[in-house]
Amino acid sequence: MKQKNIFIYIVLISALVWCAAPHASARYYNEAQSLEIRGQITSKLTFKTQDTKGWFTQPSMVPDRITPQLDAWDIIQHRNLAYIEMDYDFSKQSEHDVQLHATGRFLYDGAYEYGADALQRVREFDAKTIDDFTRDADIWELYANITRGPWLLRVGRQKISWGKTDVFPMLDRIMPIDNTYGGLFESLDDRRIPLWALRTTYNLGDFGSISSLGIDAFWEPGFVDQQFAPQSPWGTVYNFPQPSPPPYPQVIKPDGDMDSSRWGFRLQGILFNNLDLSLAHYRTYPNDPALKLRIDPEILMQGDFHGLVVEKHFKQVDITGGSFSYFSSTIEAVIRGELGYFWDEPAFDPNQNFAALAFLSTGQLVESTIPEWDVLRFSLALDKPFWIRSLNERSMFNLTIESFNEYYPDYKDSFKLPAPIWDVNKLANPDFVDVNKWEHTVIANLYTSYWSGKLTPSVLVAYNLDGAGFWEPAIEYRMDPWKFKVQYDGVFGDKDIPPGVLFDSDQVAFIATLMF
Repeated sequence: MKQKNIFIYIVLISALVWCAAPHASARYYNEAQSLEIRGQITSKLTFKTQDTKGWFTQPSMVPDRITPQLDAWDIIQHRNLAYIEMDYDFSKQSEHDVQLHATGRFLYDGAYEYGADALQRVREFDAKTIDDFTRDADIWELYANITRGPWLLRVGRQKISWGKTDVFPMLDRIMPIDNTYGGLFESLDDRRIPLWALRTTYNLGDFGSISSLGIDAFWEPGFVDQQFAPQSPWGTVYNFPQPSPPPYPQVIKPDGDMDSSRWGFRLQGILFNNLDLSLAHYRTYPNDPALKLRIDPEILMQGDFHGLVVEKHFKQVDITGGSFSYFSSTIEAVIRGELGYFWDEPAFDPNQNFAALAFLSTGQLVESTIPEWDVLRFSLALDKPFWIRSLNERSMFNLTIESFNEYYPDYKDSFKLPAPIWDVNKLANPDFVDVNKWEHTVIANLYTSYWSGKLTPSVLVAYNLDGAGFWEPAIEYRMDPWKFKVQYDGVFGDKDIPPGVLFDSDQVAFIATLMF
């Protein structure tokens, strides 16, 4: 199948399946009802609602980089994403309790071919890179479940999610997160990337006041698979703010051996029939690579900026933590939380990671290094349904309030966030986003439904207490087998405080989803 025809195939496959299954439910395709097929196709059309006024406004100093200048109401995304899922249950035709699951994922984003003129120019400059980024057909999930009594073994490409947070991953950092097509403006569930792994679960049963006690363990062999958070190509819409002048990026991944594996284990159970508890320890890779500047004087002195390189290293980190969820009958709400201690996480100190910059002002070549620090992250949330009869007589409102907190015990004033606010005239002394010893972000999510659940308005607000945040009002309408949604994403506050670094990224999206 040619990559350029992926979207046509998505439409044809979806139309055929839809004709065979006119309702938004899975269908069985054999008499034994062991083969089940379902899926969905989503088309998202996104417009920018403000002119670009940030990092991309400086013209590039490097001839092989295109700096996109985007205007309000430019089309910046038309992502068409289809999932086709299949389940086959062998136990219905044999004595073996085995199930096979497969998911095909098909992607096509046309914004770089017929969207904003600036994005079309990005593609014209490097069509191969952009086409690889915007067109994809992949086996997204492929695994077998083997069950024997209290024991379950899952082998293959799968999703492994151990967290309970909704917007920002806290303890749940096993799988890489894809931020290349929307970042904070996309659902966390849609951004997780499956792993080729072996996972096992064993149900130990009840022990006194503890019920459903179980052990989970997983292993992603480093010599079989290495999945990392993808990096956006230069000039794409959701490329994290970067300087228009150099340096050049170079992604450096670990060796594909046993030592580069992901692994972990978790113990979970229910205490007093009302308190879900879990304890976990695992090894994974941060989604943001560790940065290290390298300078090649011979190349740079020839006027070639390829001699100025930022290496992006993916380094392992160990995480120890747990989660809980409790329903309080007194306040009729769910209280839940997570905690994770991150051991030796790569840090960013311009004086160390970018020490080589000294060459530009002093002529002295200094080698950059990657420091490490420990980080404590924890969250606390309240999920509360309640009535506002004057606004909705038939359905309750659902409110979630959640706080996300980070504490850096190894904090130094020189530690920053690796999001340079570059000034072309201060290349040897760039500014970076500050990080504090304590970071606090609060989110509130409110929604309700009308017309027997068909119409759902919602609003999500996230605010960093230092003075920046984003908000996301949306309204969704369901008409079996379709869903239609309009969503606005706006960023406010100081641009040097996360998520204020995305201060010129306001957008509105129109989303249509067909379920079959």
